[in-house]
Amino acid sequence: MTVEDGPRTDAAHAMKKTTTTVALALVALQAACSTTGTEIGVEDSGGYKTMVSQREASNAKIKKDARSIPKIMQDFDRAIDKYFGAVSKLPDTRAKTLRDTLERILRQEARRNFYLLLSMADNQKQPADRGIALIAIGFADATEEVLEKRTGTKAFHVTIKQKRVIVEANKKYTRMALDTMITALNDEDDKIVENALLGLGILGHEGTPVREIGTLLENDKKPLSLRRNASWALTVIQPKLTPLTRRAIRPILQRLLLEPLGAVDPTIACPTLRSLGLFRNKADAKIVEPYCEHPEALVRVRAAIALGMIMNQDSFPILLGLIKPSETNLNVRLVARKSLKALAGGKDRGYDVKEWQKLFKRK
Repeated sequence: MTVEDGPRTDAAHAMKKTTTTVALALVALQAACSTTGTEIGVEDSGGYKTMVSQREASNAKIKKDARSIPKIMQDFDRAIDKYFGAVSKLPDTRAKTLRDTLERILRQEARRNFYLLLSMADNQKQPADRGIALIAIGFADATEEVLEKRTGTKAFHVTIKQKRVIVEANKKYTRMALDTMITALNDEDDKIVENALLGLGILGHEGTPVREIGTLLENDKKPLSLRRNASWALTVIQPKLTPLTRRAIRPILQRLLLEPLGAVDPTIACPTLRSLGLFRNKADAKIVEPYCEHPEALVRVRAAIALGMIMNQDSFPILLGLIKPSETNLNVRLVARKSLKALAGGKDRGYDVKEWQKLFKRK
């Protein structure tokens, strides 16, 4: 993959190329999953199903339909690869629509086949399927999808009691998924660890062990693909963490970006710059600014965006340099201009360097 791509999935130890259309892939996934899927719930007095554990019934169903399991895992694999393919093309509108569609269906089917996936995620005898399952159980947080399915309407139309029951059950599912993925982080097979990192990023659980992920990220003896997934995971889960847990990420990012320019691979530097920018701490500007001179244009783009989020007025000269004609990449110039606009409180001077200088001199 190039630096512009998203995280590496390696769902079955290698990225699969498929010519199957998205529509067929989704139909196949839903059809295959329905053969082993178990509805997990009982009717309450109000006629609504509340989510409860039926592990024994689910396991019996899995054993009965064991022959269909390879097909189910294959269809999950295809859908996951297409999902990350769409993620890598964001913010393209079509890619966003495809990602949202795939995510909704993956969440529904991950919940439907939760115990099958949980079992496969612990199955060390089948590493390929285990890798797929570790990503798939990341989609186990299906609160909104379950609410909509149970009521035939949007989540906010259910009663407080009904929502509380489903949310509490959802916490149990996501906790089991989290524990399984945390265990996989210590696996000897780096490919398994890579996929566990993707699952953790998708799940976005507040109990995610960010320090352990940071250790993997900073370990330069680990494969690049593993470290790239660790960087991506820390970035996407950051907004979902409690303030205390979130603070533990910042020193990890700082240490990594303080390495000599060029020492950090661009595919790691890009999400790390974004993640540090999300803290919006003005002191971090000095860490980010050197990356505006990185030889890779996409890294310069991410650095300029991060400076726009940090909003440190002292970064004005650095951003100004990125809109000058000497910067040959149009995307770099564009995002630098937008970041200058953010620093100027919404005022825009286009690519006129002198006008920007006058504006900030008055400020």
